[in-house]
Amino acid sequence: MRFVSAIAAIAAAIAIVGCERDFSSLPGARDLAFSSDTLSFDTIYSGVVPPTAKLTLRNVGDADVTIGRIRLVGGEASCFGVNIGGRPLSDVSDVRLAHGDSLYIFASVRKPESRGGRALTKLTDRIVVESGANEWEAVLDASVLNVRRVGGAVEADAEWLCDSVPYLLSDTLRVSSSARLVVGPDVEVLMSRGGAVEVRGSLIVAGAPDRRVRFRPMRQDGFYEGIPGQWGGVLVRGGGSASLNYADVACSTYGVVADSASSLTADGLWVRDALRSAVCSRCADVSLSNALLTNSGAATVDAAGGSLRLLHVTIANYYAWDVRRAAALRIVRADSAVAMRADVMNAIIVGALSAEVVVDSLPLSDVLFRNCLIKGDKEKVEAAETVFPNCRVASDARFADRAADNYRLTPRSEAVGLADA
Repeated sequence: MRFVSAIAAIAAAIAIVGCERDFSSLPGARDLAFSSDTLSFDTIYSGVVPPTAKLTLRNVGDADVTIGRIRLVGGEASCFGVNIGGRPLSDVSDVRLAHGDSLYIFASVRKPESRGGRALTKLTDRIVVESGANEWEAVLDASVLNVRRVGGAVEADAEWLCDSVPYLLSDTLRVSSSARLVVGPDVEVLMSRGGAVEVRGSLIVAGAPDRRVRFRPMRQDGFYEGIPGQWGGVLVRGGGSASLNYADVACSTYGVVADSASSLTADGLWVRDALRSAVCSRCADVSLSNALLTNSGAATVDAAGGSLRLLHVTIANYYAWDVRRAAALRIVRADSAVAMRADVMNAIIVGALSAEVVVDSLPLSDVLFRNCLIKGDKEKVEAAETVFPNCRVASDARFADRAADNYRLTPRSEAVGLADA
């Protein structure tokens, strides 16, 4: 019996030894592979905790191996910090990697500090794997942008001026009923996912034709270009007022909302790629001139109650992110107790739907379209001549290059010469 037990013990020991993995081999030139030859970060902002990115090193050879050395070339002085296989070190040796397994390397930019000026600061380093005569490397690449962080409540009059440094809103900015915020020419406002501008007092955006003010998402990577819904929008509430002159509002949930007896005036406004409406008005007074409103997931201009005045406005809705069912311009009466008056002059209203203008529950005497190019039912427009004097119906405005956001009219456009000088 003891003899049998001894044999069993010896067999178990042999099995255990036989199961031990042999890491005595060094990796050959083709045995290791990085998941990417470059690890690129989206733009990183001064004073903001940077993200962490992951890189994998995989053993694609046929044997278990021991890697001689993995190091960050810049070492402890690098602008990057790394964690190699669970070790927060910039230089490790004798790393075992079984056949088919992967080693995880996490990297981040060390706390980015303000470096002054608007220009991006480029950061780069390399992770190098060395084993025998073989070497593999992956590049770390990032850009740091100096910003001025703002948010919270504006309780007193304030002015934002351009000094080459963008403003970064990490949450909702609230302009109180007793305050006025003036945003000067050339100012760039970067918005985080949860950010919005809520106005209960007064917002004055004082851009100029060649010095526009830009409200746009903080994500700088080209992957996010044109994606709607990346921030909340400009929300004018509770009797507040906003004057938006030569401003760009891009990739928000709503472009501009005006409600509850508030007022919105704008000259030279461009709202593009809104998840819902570019301009949404509820019982407010809205007056837009020389505006361009493009590509929204709902009605581009959605007005119910109050007053709406559009002069030299182009509405072009070719939203491509989802199926849109609402007309580009929607004018309705909020309820029987609230009047609605709309005056649309020298406007272009086109899009992907067969009819891009809806007027509902309003006396015809309260709506007037003059000298407009409209995509819609030609018979209905011509039958309501008192509502649509000197208006034309066309399926396409013939823009120069809509895909490139060039909404200038070509000579063949039926809108040429239609506007009232």
